[in-house]
Amino acid sequence: MAIKTKLRSWISEQANDPAKKIARFTRGGFVFTFGTLIVIYAESNLYPSLKQELTALFGMALVCIGLLLALSGYLGLSVFKILDHMISKQSPKEPLDDDTF
Repeated sequence: MAIKTKLRSWISEQANDPAKKIARFTRGGFVFTFGTLIVIYAESNLYPSLKQELTALFGMALVCIGLLLALSGYLGLSVFKILDHMISKQSPKEPLDDDTF
């Protein structure tokens, strides 16, 4: 039961502060793009050598970091918000009286 409560509070925490999540998503997109440009530069302008491979590896590391940043920002904006809405505690519904109909 404690794990479920911790999970709920973590999802609720992740779903809040959309400005931070948009900034993380945007930052991840820029890092991803910069890494892609480094890989393209290494493939087109450097001669086949260890330097080319290390530069491309550095670019691929930036691509992965940017992808993870953008993914975490996107999940914070969408999926965690939906999950928070679905698992939020709702007040119990009051029983209907028979003479309401």
